[in-house]
Amino acid sequence: MPEEDLPEKISEALQEETEISPEQNHLPSSTQHFLKSFKDVSEAHDADILYFCGDIEKEYADELIAACRDSQHSNVLFFLTTLGGDPDAAYRIARFLQETYETFTIYIDTLCKSAGTLITLGADKIIMSDTAELGPLDVQIMKTDELNQRNSVLDLMIA
Repeated sequence: MPEEDLPEKISEALQEETEISPEQNHLPSSTQHFLKSFKDVSEAHDADILYFCGDIEKEYADELIAACRDSQHSNVLFFLTTLGGDPDAAYRIARFLQETYETFTIYIDTLCKSAGTLITLGADKIIMSDTAELGPLDVQIMKTDELNQRNSVLDLMIA
């Protein structure tokens, strides 16, 4: 199946009626359907499917790497929504996915800013919805004299 068909195949899988495994019976039906659809896409593309929504931090990078280390799949499809986070953690995630999988595909549906953009730049293939946004790679550091205020590293370099 061509990679450009992937967004359509995901949409089709989410709309299909699917059988639910016994271990998923306690979940709401919409969640059961969603998980089954992901399983179908995973099998069709020989891919691990990762879904991450939140800040990119070292702890999450460690968990993602540990979870994928013994993967039996050749490819990875990473759904990412984030406002950013730790650029070192983002770099580690991107490099790990590049080195572990034959093809690293990332799907951006909405916001993917800062450290999320760094992960995206490491992907072999980028799929973006019509509402997707990538943000700038602009490291922010806390101001020492202001509560909850940040400065761009670029501003500090210019000064």
